[in-house]
Amino acid sequence: MTEITISIGEARSRLASLLDQVNRDDDRPVVILTRYGRPVGALVCLDEWRLLAELAERYEDIAARVAADRAAAGADGATISYEDLVADLAREAEYAAIAAAQAADPEWPAGQAVRRDRRRQRETARIKEGI
Repeated sequence: MTEITISIGEARSRLASLLDQVNRDDDRPVVILTRYGRPVGALVCLDEWRLLAELAERYEDIAARVAADRAAAGADGATISYEDLVADLAREAEYAAIAAAQAADPEWPAGQAVRRDRRRQRETARIKEGI
């Protein structure tokens, strides 16, 4: 993934072309926005952002499930070691990452279905909004 660093002022004047670039290019560049030379934000392809949001949500679900399992085990007098907790989180995160990678792979049938469903959702939303 390519990173392009640009000031907010310059990005403001080139916003349309930057959005075209992050959506059109095969390598899906990320545009890092800076203010006074410090990174403060990023422009990414909407599909990439949705994938990242989905992964973050899955991670939160995994963490909540592990915490609930740990609380239930603690209620019975059993405890889960920190190492076991970390191992469970890592295993669940790895499964989620594999599923996300498969969903993003154009050759993977499930990935094709996910992208088709996302396109249909966008089209339905546009119709509802009257675009």
